[in-house]
Amino acid sequence: MTGKDTGNLARARGAIPPGTRINVTFLGHEDLAQRLAAARAVREYGFVPVPHISARRIESEQELAEFLAALQAVGASENLFVVAGDPAQPARPYGDTLSLLHSGKLEQYGVRRVSVAGYPEGHRFLRELAGAYHPRRHGDIKLHFYTFGGLAATAEWISEFRRSQEGQAA
Repeated sequence: MTGKDTGNLARARGAIPPGTRINVTFLGHEDLAQRLAAARAVREYGFVPVPHISARRIESEQELAEFLAALQAVGASENLFVVAGDPAQPARPYGDTLSLLHSGKLEQYGVRRVSVAGYPEGHRFLRELAGAYHPRRHGDIKLHFYTFGGLAATAEWISEFRRSQEGQAA
């Protein structure tokens, strides 16, 4: 949902099971207050907010910290969906999903679960992530993949990712 959809959520909430995960987008034309209001509404209606963060739209480490702190203050920081985002050029300092994951900020603000876009058909990011992500570095954060594509390609990628993690267990 977007920041302007809180009224629609209020009308639809009776038809949505409590505890449903609801994504809150990170659109370029919405500001922190709109994103926060949407995440707060999702939480207040008994659902699980999953705010998105578009890495390339974040203009500074301070902006990321302010957004995460505001989400934490309303109980909406545990689940995030982190994407690189649409802009071809980053606003700075995060050029992609991996650089934001490595920032150390997520761990500081109560994030427990991070979902990322999965491209098992060959996106270079997943190869980099498989080699760079490890629970020792990212604490208690659990990493999840939203993926679109054939089941065979997805299963093959998951197997490759797990093999890479076994090699880092030492």
